[in-house]
Amino acid sequence: LVGSEMCIRDRFIDMPGRQEKTERSRQSASSVCMTPRRQAHGVSRLRIAPVFVALCTRFVPSLWRGLSDMRQHGTINIHTDGACKDNPGPGGWGAVLEVGNERLCIGGREDFTTNQRMELRAAVEALKQISTPGRDVWLVTDSEYVQKGMSEWLPNWKARNWKNSKKKPVKNADLWKELDELSDKHSVQWSWVRSHSGDSGNDRADALANRAIKQGDIHEVRAV
Repeated sequence: LVGSEMCIRDRFIDMPGRQEKTERSRQSASSVCMTPRRQAHGVSRLRIAPVFVALCTRFVPSLWRGLSDMRQHGTINIHTDGACKDNPGPGGWGAVLEVGNERLCIGGREDFTTNQRMELRAAVEALKQISTPGRDVWLVTDSEYVQKGMSEWLPNWKARNWKNSKKKPVKNADLWKELDELSDKHSVQWSWVRSHSGDSGNDRADALANRAIKQGDIHEVRAV
């Protein structure tokens, strides 16, 4: 292409002294334009951009997916909390999910509920955020009701067809069943922490739950 551009200029651009060129010099210039070396050089310049784009298209997304996959294999740390005014009454739930250097804060509200349901709802909604199955999850709650329910009581409830030791229906069975189904997709460690004991994750979840009562849905992504 470089040589061809020289030929085009020779043909259409009238420069001083160009008319004095001999026929021999014109043939010489023409031969230069058509040499294999010039043609090969021109083709390489023509093809370098598409090749570069093709390489980027093929390998850069793979690299990006690889970095994303590395982040997905880390343990997900979750803190959950529920709140309720007048219990029963307006309630809110909050959850903080952390993996790597990213933090997801979510929350929501219900017009008429109980504190126990909000504690369960927080755990349910937190696990719903995890799209990839088989993750290692460490879930911290200040509700012994949630922690003991998932760690101790659940097997017996299921064995009795969702009846408690007094053969009465388990309260909030709809949320327990949903939480059981979601937790089965991952390896979840259930941990309890005393509320307002200085645990930063619990404090954030508590603030989200109370904020959600007034504000409604919350969905915020932040850097740790």
